[in-house]
Amino acid sequence: MLVIMGSAAVGWVLTFDQAPQQMADWVAANISSPIVIILMMNILMLIVGMPLDMPPAILLLGPIFVPLADAIGLDRVQLGLMMVINLGIGLYTPPIGTTLFISSSIAKSPLGETTRELWPFFAMAMALLLAVSFIPALTLY
Repeated sequence: MLVIMGSAAVGWVLTFDQAPQQMADWVAANISSPIVIILMMNILMLIVGMPLDMPPAILLLGPIFVPLADAIGLDRVQLGLMMVINLGIGLYTPPIGTTLFISSSIAKSPLGETTRELWPFFAMAMALLLAVSFIPALTLY
């Protein structure tokens, strides 16, 4: 609860200072390709999703990514699905993924063995993420 409270406070301060709009303006001025912007957003969400749980990460990244998505014409439903999938993948991605440690301890299995068995699921999740990110018809039917 403290992490959620802290991320909500940081999100409010960022919104109050109009940092998301300034960031969206800077990205729109310096990076012209929406594909590169979406890739950068996905990478950042994967990195943030590893150590941070999903609700605080959404509260932290939402105010930053919504103006950016609006600037490149990305639908908010598609952005929301990208965030949920990205942050979900981050929860079980080595080396920091919290769910990976929890599942290894529940299964009483070494972390390396669990990670080895996870690669096919990780590959499919990344393929789904790329499809949702770059094929709007999948999410906006």
